[in-house]
Amino acid sequence: MAVFEPNRRHEHPTIIILETELADFKGLELARIIRELCSDCQIIIFSKTDKHALKAYEVGLSAYLLKKKASRKKFAKALKCAMKQAVADTRRYVTFICAGYHETVLLSDICYFEINKKIVTVYHEDTSFDFYSSLNHLEHALDNRGFIRISRKHIVSLSKIKRHSKEQLVMECGVTLPIGQNYQYEVAAHMHAISMF
Repeated sequence: MAVFEPNRRHEHPTIIILETELADFKGLELARIIRELCSDCQIIIFSKTDKHALKAYEVGLSAYLLKKKASRKKFAKALKCAMKQAVADTRRYVTFICAGYHETVLLSDICYFEINKKIVTVYHEDTSFDFYSSLNHLEHALDNRGFIRISRKHIVSLSKIKRHSKEQLVMECGVTLPIGQNYQYEVAAHMHAISMF
């Protein structure tokens, strides 16, 4: 049995199973604390009664199971759904290993990546951070996740492109980026495909 202490730093768990009646915590209170610390983990709650169900779903549960009615089949189904959602969530988030710490961001918040002497800067929302990588490695890791390489120095989010021409892109964050000559055909093909939807 793993012990989760709310005030200690842990690697993010994927699935957490709780009871509403616990010795030191009320299960829903603990679920709220866990949700604050780990926004993307899946939480399954077991309870003797359904009186907490509505409040429990406000926390963002995967499942609320009644002990008397929770057969192995129902539990297996809830666990399978939670695992499926956890896998889907890993596609929405990406974790970067920076100098001495990890940075996890929502893929949809990233505007673009820029490399300068093996240091990649991630521009997302209103901030940025750096990590060491090659753009080739990053391009491979982001394959089929809504990003395209536009030059030797830049990878951009397709959903964050505001305007484009043959030679440059204007991003939603207000930055204008040049499209490298060797990338113009591929970028134009992607932009044409997007415009058809």
